[in-house]
Amino acid sequence: MISEIPNQQIREGAKYYSHAHEMLDQSGSDLVLLPAIHCAAIAMELYLKSLCGQNVYTPSPYAQDVDVVTAASPHGHCLPSLYDKAPQHFRERLDKEAFAKERLRAYLNQGGTGVVPNRFFRDVLEKLDGRLFTPSRYPYEAGKSVSGLPLGVISDILRVFSSVVG
Repeated sequence: MISEIPNQQIREGAKYYSHAHEMLDQSGSDLVLLPAIHCAAIAMELYLKSLCGQNVYTPSPYAQDVDVVTAASPHGHCLPSLYDKAPQHFRERLDKEAFAKERLRAYLNQGGTGVVPNRFFRDVLEKLDGRLFTPSRYPYEAGKSVSGLPLGVISDILRVFSSVVG
């Protein structure tokens, strides 16, 4: 059987985490900053995994000729690596949608290095990589602060995923 891209099961998980991020972010409370960042990081990872996930069909132990459908996706949390595994047409759409966001262009162009439109979204993800997962879980460790994390950029990234992936 052919797997749909994006994989619907993985994408639904991404949407749940993205919605949780939005609710926490809108609360205005500093007490939910770390969970909001963590939800955003998981949503980003799952959106990317939905673009390269595959359905797995396992015969049901309870009924003949019935399969249990689950999903398999690449392991790991490295957002740029997951982006690289997505189909080219999705990468192009993500790049185009992200490049249209002024805040993302400004974020990537800090330091005046310029931006490359055809790998724009990957470059944004690469700049954030390592600043989301571990710091939102272990902020007490040396070098793991979320201080200075661009919260508006995180929200814009999730909007790009929502627009392109669904």
